[in-house]
Amino acid sequence: MNYVPLYVRSGYSFLSSGLKIEDICRIAQEKDCEYVSCSDFDNMYAYPILDSLAKKKNLKPLFGIEIPLIIEEHVININLYIENESGYRNLCKFITLVHNLDNLKKYSKGLTLIIPTLSNQYLCNLITTNHQEFVRTIFSITSLFTNSYIGIEYYRKEDKKIVESFRSFCSNHNYSKVCFAKHLYENKQDAVILNMLQAIKDEQKITFKDKIEGPYFYLSDRAIKTLYTQDEIKNTFEIARRIDFNFKIKRGELLNFSTNSNLSIDKYLEFCCLQNAKKRNIILDDKYYQRLNYEISIINKMGFCSYFLIVQDYVNFAKNNNIPVGPGRGSAAGSLVSYLLGITEIDPLKYNLMFERFLNPERSTMPDIDIDIADYARQNIIDYLYKKYDDNRVCNIITFQNIGAKQSIRDIGRIYSINNGDINTLCSLIKHPNYSIEEMIKTNNEFASLANDSYFKKIIEASKKIEGFPRQESLHAAGIIINNKDLTEIIPTKRTNDGHLVCQFEATYLESLGFLKMDILGLRNLSIINMCCQEIKKKHNNFKIMNINLSDQKTFDLLNASLTQGIFQLEGEGITNALKKIHLDTFDDLVALLALYRPGPMDNINTYSERKNNHQDIIYPHPLLEEILKPTYGVIIYQEQIMEIAQKISLFSLAEADIFRRAISKKDVDQLDTLKKQFIEGANKNQIDLNLANYIFELIHKFANYGFNKSHSVSYALISYQMAYIKANYPEIFYSVSLSFGSSSSDCYNKFKNELNIFQIKLKLPSINFSKSLFTFKNDQIILPLTSIKGLPTNLIDSIIYERETNGKFKSYEDVITRLYPYGLTQSHFLNLINSGCLDEFNYNRQTMRKSIATLIQYSKTTSEINLLSDDEIERFRPIIKEVNDDIELNLEEEYKTIGIILSKSLFDKYSNFIKQKQIKDIFTISSSRASVSIGIIVTKIKEIVTKTNKKMAIMTGFDPTQEINITIFNSEYEKYQNLLKINSALLVKGYFKNSEQYGLSFICEQIEKMEENK
Repeated sequence: MNYVPLYVRSGYSFLSSGLKIEDICRIAQEKDCEYVSCSDFDNMYAYPILDSLAKKKNLKPLFGIEIPLIIEEHVININLYIENESGYRNLCKFITLVHNLDNLKKYSKGLTLIIPTLSNQYLCNLITTNHQEFVRTIFSITSLFTNSYIGIEYYRKEDKKIVESFRSFCSNHNYSKVCFAKHLYENKQDAVILNMLQAIKDEQKITFKDKIEGPYFYLSDRAIKTLYTQDEIKNTFEIARRIDFNFKIKRGELLNFSTNSNLSIDKYLEFCCLQNAKKRNIILDDKYYQRLNYEISIINKMGFCSYFLIVQDYVNFAKNNNIPVGPGRGSAAGSLVSYLLGITEIDPLKYNLMFERFLNPERSTMPDIDIDIADYARQNIIDYLYKKYDDNRVCNIITFQNIGAKQSIRDIGRIYSINNGDINTLCSLIKHPNYSIEEMIKTNNEFASLANDSYFKKIIEASKKIEGFPRQESLHAAGIIINNKDLTEIIPTKRTNDGHLVCQFEATYLESLGFLKMDILGLRNLSIINMCCQEIKKKHNNFKIMNINLSDQKTFDLLNASLTQGIFQLEGEGITNALKKIHLDTFDDLVALLALYRPGPMDNINTYSERKNNHQDIIYPHPLLEEILKPTYGVIIYQEQIMEIAQKISLFSLAEADIFRRAISKKDVDQLDTLKKQFIEGANKNQIDLNLANYIFELIHKFANYGFNKSHSVSYALISYQMAYIKANYPEIFYSVSLSFGSSSSDCYNKFKNELNIFQIKLKLPSINFSKSLFTFKNDQIILPLTSIKGLPTNLIDSIIYERETNGKFKSYEDVITRLYPYGLTQSHFLNLINSGCLDEFNYNRQTMRKSIATLIQYSKTTSEINLLSDDEIERFRPIIKEVNDDIELNLEEEYKTIGIILSKSLFDKYSNFIKQKQIKDIFTISSSRASVSIGIIVTKIKEIVTKTNKKMAIMTGFDPTQEINITIFNSEYEKYQNLLKINSALLVKGYFKNSEQYGLSFICEQIEKMEENK
């Protein structure tokens, strides 16, 4: 390539470029250019990935940015390129400020300026209409920089005149020019990609065209020489060579925690540990003191005392403000310091957890204390950190949402006005969230057949062109940076609407730049546990979740019975099967289960179960292994066990054992021989037979990749156990609270239906007099909340509850309408109350209430407007409600529409004899079956599809009392049963379920017949 493309926008300019960073680097490599540049609009998002990919391809990265500069009332886009470290830091500071000349003057050092020409319409107008003002404007910008250029752009023949005007200006005023062609896509025909992305961005409609071409592509060497002068081309290399900037250096610095004490930081950390131990009644013996002193010495040596104190501080803030904090997460639970400070609730010595798994003095990596917070209060902790440590030293971390396979298809459907049904057909086949369109074509036959259809192929090919582009930015779900110095001077940031900083680099890249990321995660299960505890305390004031018995038999009975719906980490067919096999007797069994139930270790569940339940002998290769593996019946489950084996067999220190474990788990062939040699030599010193040492090494080698972090498993097992304990001992509270946290009443009901029957707890329709905003328990029944009623806004729900609590319960249907009408409830709102069954406790049937709404509303309106009427006069206006026969079928249909489930009766009641005769079971109960079964459904939707062989098939949607499901009807069955397929028809469908992580739950039809009504 005979020039350096400088003006290159990437996808991080959000839907304004058809180039991804990987495309930009690939093109540079293919065209033999040793430099690769990116200059996105008003952001530095792409820098880390540009640096990483460029280095892999032996390219020198050039870091630029396109800035909208405000000059008086005009905006002129300028491009700035980082020359050195000073320029980088100045640019970081400048982008957080108003982009005017005053701020640019303060932070221009170390930056190269290029002013685009044709891309600045204001400058193009100015150079031809007001030359003096043009000269003044250009000088006001360029005078701030040591190195500045006018960026010559030349795209079309008609540009020649204006281009020559800029060149003439540069010659007459001694300004340097540079070839500055804009690059937004690779080839001219790729303009279609940008066309689609811009339509998505601007929410416009476009049409398929045979050919779309544009000027912003990579030019050939010949074209460059034709359009640009020798000095303009030469200056692209001059700029590139001048740049001397290393992106990947450590700029972050951990905050120094202020102790307000005369003690050194390590002594203060020790003091805090001992004080907390006293407060929590933790008795420390010599073993604990020895471990504590060892940990503090390592923490201090590695410079992380402040880190522990910072985490302790915000955990204490949470606990002091009654915000639930998790018992621990990840390897941090292996630290005694974490436990004594109250950061975790797991005693590492009790569970044989290793500090070196968390913080290894022989590995210079950052510590990682992740904290789970009840999800409703996570922002409270973030706000506390901003307030305590200053806005400029704390920041959130950005993350990017890319256009995935399903989203790309939906976007294409929208901008090209494609039939929604066709788009839904394609999207319904994409069950795996991480699969690309290409992967779907390779792995899903149905999707592949549509991809070969001429109509669908056009949609899919267009979708592939935009797939993978960054669509928008958002905040990292957990990560926070806390730094010792002003972040705006060392890393690019931006401010959110509430004024807080957000780092412009994704979390993946921060540690290599020296920034310590703290993960504060919102966990819904902690919110559920907390609310359950509040309800339990109303009955048992002294209840504390951390004091529950970890050997409670009722809890183990519940888990072994697979009653695990709603319990953290224990939902799903696979893990409930594992529960049945293992049969939990102790908390340690639960810890082991969570470690085993993952891809890889899952293969050892049977072995663990057989040995635990005395169906298989346990043989230890060496007596030293018995002590280590006895708790897990001879099966290596935990990473800590691998470390112990290396320590006991080969005399490694625990720090060395951790490095050994990490290295061997990576299966690095080059390292494997060295590791084996070290292990064998150590075993030899320990007088262990060579053959046995080899055998033990191979055993470790086999399990190392599967070993799980026991610290994390213990921590999360405790949350699982706490939920199971509450469920076993206070089921009515558990279900009431869990239902309140569900996405919808129907989802929750179907999820818990079988368990509610086992516990003999009934779910009751919402009640105008008893329902609240959350599910409530009363007289062995759980009452649906008012929030379960569709179309009832939160403010009106609050009004209903306020009126009831202020003026007493509602006495009649008329009382409901007259009292609630003044709050703004409309006829539609009252209709939803009726249809949900919320007013069933009064004397009228639902159809009677429906027919009389308008009359009662008019009465309420009249009486509220005429305040001076006497009681007798008001009574004269009171309408007489005429009772009509109820419509049971309409009631059930409307009940389903309004609350998503049917509780009063069932649409299937009139088919009960047929269902009993045919032994039809509900979908929820038999969905795990792999045999041929029959389901009874009422049809809600039918979608006909024409296959690539021009045959017809259909996707039918229907529901039974427990679940809605899509039923695939292939061509032969569709031809045979097409006349039965009608909306609202009741059908018995014979077939089989297909259920996988990749494709989800579906039903394949083999036979259909109409269900017969009871005679």
